[in-house]
Amino acid sequence: TFTGANGHGTFEIINDNGVYKYQYTLTENINSGSTQGPNTMVDADKITLIASDGDGNTGNVTIHVDIKDDAPIVEFDGAYVNGVLQHSTSDDIYSISSGQQITGVIDVVGGADGLASVRIGTTSIAMADIGTSSAPTTIPGGQYGDLKVWVDGGKVHYSYDAKHNTDLASGGQDKFTVTAIDKDGDISTDVLTVNV
Repeated sequence: TFTGANGHGTFEIINDNGVYKYQYTLTENINSGSTQGPNTMVDADKITLIASDGDGNTGNVTIHVDIKDDAPIVEFDGAYVNGVLQHSTSDDIYSISSGQQITGVIDVVGGADGLASVRIGTTSIAMADIGTSSAPTTIPGGQYGDLKVWVDGGKVHYSYDAKHNTDLASGGQDKFTVTAIDKDGDISTDVLTVNV
C-alpha cells in the first residue's frame, strides 16, 4: 500500500498473475477551497509506477485520480396538515389556517465528508443528536406560529403550530431556513415557508 503524492488517499497495488491492478482509497475529507457545492478536483492525487526488467530497462506510468467533492443535502420530506399529507404549492410553501398544525421530516445528509453543523435559523442542532433522539426544541423567529424540531430515528422532525385567531391581528408568512455544513465547508440550505 502506497500513499498518493498529494496525501489524500492510498493506492493498493495487486499482482494478479502478472497483471497489476490498483485500488485507490480516499483517506481524508477533501477541501475544494472557495468552490461551493459539488465539484470535481482534477488530478487531486496521483502515483507513479516504475517497472524494470533484468537488463535494467525501465518504463513508468502515472495514475491520476480526480476526486468528486460532494455537498450536504437538506430537503423537507413531505408535510402533514392536521395529519393529512399535503403537497406544497412550490418549494416547500404551505398554506394553513389559524390553529392548524404542520408536521414533517427534514432530511439532512452529510455526504462523504460528514456533517459539521446543522442549524435552523440561528439555532444549532447538536451533531451528537443526529442518529439518536432528542427532546423538542422551539425555534425562535415565528411570528404567526411556533416551530419545534427534534431528532428521532436519525432524522430531524418538525411541527409548526399556527397561532389562533385570538392571538393574530392578521394573517402572514413565516420562513425558517435550514442550513447544513459538511466537514470541508460546503453549505446547503432549504427553506420552509408557511402562510397563515
